[in-house]
Amino acid sequence: MSTFVASLAEGHNDLSARIRILTHSVKSTDDRVKLHGHFLAFREGQPTVAEFVEILSCKLVSFCLHRKYINKIQSSWQTLPPGKIQESATRLHHRALELFKRANKNTNRNGEFGELIAYLLIESVLKAPQFVAKMSLKTNSQMPAHGSDGIHLGYSDQTGKLSLYWEESKCYSSVYSAIDKAAESIAENLEHDKLAHEIFLVEQYFDLAGFPDEFREVSCTRFC
Repeated sequence: MSTFVASLAEGHNDLSARIRILTHSVKSTDDRVKLHGHFLAFREGQPTVAEFVEILSCKLVSFCLHRKYINKIQSSWQTLPPGKIQESATRLHHRALELFKRANKNTNRNGEFGELIAYLLIESVLKAPQFVAKMSLKTNSQMPAHGSDGIHLGYSDQTGKLSLYWEESKCYSSVYSAIDKAAESIAENLEHDKLAHEIFLVEQYFDLAGFPDEFREVSCTRFC
């Protein structure tokens, strides 16, 4: 089952050309804390920002839209000619881009770019697929998506348990300030009322599209 869950976070192999791993020997006194460092690839002494942004734009569909909705659109491609498939794929990308822009406008900040980057790192490094597409909730006035920036899923075959990863993105010129603010936000999100809201989102909006029946039963046992 863990292999299946990890497979949902595939498709990000192109990131290795733009994001490099920062090797370090820093260890936390808390065994539950693990530090992963990454940085943009450089060319002639300059970070390849433009190329990285281009990759980000290609990841909007899986980041912004629910897997069930994506699967529904893609399943129709089996009966369409190549030209219509291209048109459908373009509309799908435009839909994701529209949601991304609307969320950016509604929040009146540029944090969505950081959330997109964090989403990609969690999926590519931790192999933990996005469990709730919060971007679509941000544009729904009836369901404000407060709390963490993202919710991802892991599964252990050894324990037979699901694990939830709360994503928190902070963009600061100082890495120390970013870590401090992220820790503060995580602590706030673990407070009873906010955590209860996050669990509610999981219960109501977790995306099981394409999951085997065995996993659905485990998920419902844990969350429903």
